Amino acid sequence: MKKETQIWKYTLTGIENEIEVPLGARFLYVNEQYRKINVWAEVDPKQPKGIRILEVFGTGHPIEEAERRYLGSCKLHDGRFVFHVFERFDN
Repeated sequence: MKKETQIWKYTLTGIENEIEVPLGARFLYVNEQYRKINVWAEVDPKQPKGIRILEVFGTGHPIEEAERRYLGSCKLHDGRFVFHVFERFDN
């Protein structure tokens, strides 16, 4: 049987976001939509779900040391603010 994937959107609501996504989800894109920061991911909806942690940092804000992967950046409020999204890996 062929594996079928879909693109799902997740809206980030704070600095640290615990989101529930199907296992193996692959984050693709970060952008503003309707004045909110969103992340799009390719998922297999048939997979069980797990928690992933996405963090949002403004330009110039401190970032504590942790293992992270950069996902993308986006602008809000007509470009006055730029935010950067990372996935954090807790050990």
